[in-house]
This record gives sequence, C-alpha cells and structure tokens, in this order.
Amino acid sequence: MRIASDTTDEARERLLDHWRRATPEDRYREVLRLNRVVRELAQAGQDLRYPDATPEERRLRLASLWIPREAMIRWWSWDPEVRGR
Repeated sequence: MRIASDTTDEARERLLDHWRRATPEDRYREVLRLNRVVRELAQAGQDLRYPDATPEERRLRLASLWIPREAMIRWWSWDPEVRGR
C-alpha cells in the first residue's frame, strides 16, 4: 500500500515503524494536534471569506462545517445555506 505517490517505500516503512512504536497516548495527542490544525485552517479560510464577521459569527460559521444544517437552525437559529459557512 502506498501512502502517496510521492512517498518512497523507505519513507513509508519509517512512518509505519514510527506509529507502531508510538504509545496510545502519543497517537491520541497527534490526533488532537491534527484536529486543531484542521480547525485553524478552516477558520483561516472563513476569515478570508468573511473578514468583518463578529466573534459569534466566526464561531457559528466554524461550527456549521461539522454540525448538520438542521441542528444549526434548531439550536442557534443559524441557517448556513442563508448566512454562509
């Protein structure tokens, strides 16, 4: 199995060895770190699209990327299709 077309077999094996040796805590910390990076990138994209958004709008737009539209409307009266994600 190839990780990516630009990844050599040696690099793939080194990466797999690293994760095989990692403790569950190490893996969990990495998942948390990567989730934080994804949120930060998503927020940066929204900040470019909506530079004048209030802190509340920023929070709701970010939440709307992961929370279903129906829940956003029910819980916060925020329709992402109308107000934007």
